[in-house]
Amino acid sequence: GDTGVEVLFPKVSVPDGVEKTGEYDPQTGRVAWTVKVGTKTPGASLAGYKVTDTAGEGQSFVSAEIEKNGAYELLADFAAEGFSYTFGADDKAPQTLRVVTQVTKDVFTAAGQAALPRVANTAELSNGAAAPPQDAEWTAVGEVTVPMGRIDKTGEQVSANKMGWTITVNDNPTPNTILGAVIRDTLSADLKLDEASPTLKIGS
Repeated sequence: GDTGVEVLFPKVSVPDGVEKTGEYDPQTGRVAWTVKVGTKTPGASLAGYKVTDTAGEGQSFVSAEIEKNGAYELLADFAAEGFSYTFGADDKAPQTLRVVTQVTKDVFTAAGQAALPRVANTAELSNGAAAPPQDAEWTAVGEVTVPMGRIDKTGEQVSANKMGWTITVNDNPTPNTILGAVIRDTLSADLKLDEASPTLKIGS
């Protein structure tokens, strides 16, 4: 009789798993975001897949890089291509990108902040118009807290007719650099500055 032939097609592995983390640098006011693509499917082909990075409010784009052979290479066209990168024919999961954003001034000057501000960033994997497979993780959101510069002032009486005032700037566990800041101390009408008294101490 007829002999059945069983044909086994190779299983197509669809890339899955997008992770996003960020680290704020208080010296530069920048956030380095790390994007990892295909973390759940090592070895899966990423050919033609695109990862898009979207910065939340209060950030501007600085640069983007991709890790190749243990070193980061600059992606010069990343912003021009819609803040995205399309993987090449030989790219396999997982892949790591690093995107740097600058925290803008309005994050620090927004009124009515009850807590330290946070900035967010979103990474999304796509493959043309194809919808993500069910339960696939193709989107990840990262958030970081931005430490704020602050100023405090205390006073104490040091003699019968003298007051000593101490102004402390940026005394935070993770101090934020204050660029171009000017401290202006205004005396009330009944006080006179002892011009020999001002001193500056840097550090704790």
